[in-house]
Amino acid sequence: MKAWAHLCEDGILKGNVLIDVEGYRMTGGGELYSEKPPVKEKALLRAIPYYAWANRGENQMRVWLLEEG
Repeated sequence: MKAWAHLCEDGILKGNVLIDVEGYRMTGGGELYSEKPPVKEKALLRAIPYYAWANRGENQMRVWLLEEG
């Protein structure tokens, strides 16, 4: 898996170091309960400093990431 860090130079996160990593996103239906298993999709994951999250608006966030073993 490849990851790289870069300094954000514009926008709300200006001045923060961001980490991008190639990974997977688990998606499923919009139902609360489902018998269908989630689907694994390739995605670019971006890690930002936790303290900066409040300035990002509504979006998805995970504090802990799952590891495939």
